[in-house]
Amino acid sequence: MFYLLLFLTALIQNLLFISTKSFVIFSPNIVLAFLYYHSLKETRNLVLKGAVGGLFLDLMFDTLGLNIAIKSFICYLIWMIREKVVYVHGFYSHLLFFFLLSFIDLLLRYGLIRFGYAIKFDVVVVLISMVIELGVFSLLYAIHKRS
Repeated sequence: MFYLLLFLTALIQNLLFISTKSFVIFSPNIVLAFLYYHSLKETRNLVLKGAVGGLFLDLMFDTLGLNIAIKSFICYLIWMIREKVVYVHGFYSHLLFFFLLSFIDLLLRYGLIRFGYAIKFDVVVVLISMVIELGVFSLLYAIHKRS
């Protein structure tokens, strides 16, 4: 059931945002919000689930493994920080931690795609993308607290 929901999340992310090279970088990362939401409930096999989410995005955006690598790395960071270093609790702590992970994901996507394409860094699009990501995360966190 999780993988079906992950696929539908990746499909929604792909359908809502035009898959041009600049939007691959700057599109809101709804899959990351879903993976973080899932990590609130269970962290077992989180890196594998991140790789599968990245695979779905790579198939839809045609990015040749970029999303697999980045989502696996971000899910490893989530697992490592939450299990080994410190347990994050409270809405604002989760929001700040998710913002930090989302920003790392954005910088990795921009840095890796920037090698092959001349894409200008657009601050307004990045801010809109971050607001959408944080809104989706807040909605998923509210759902998690209700259940």
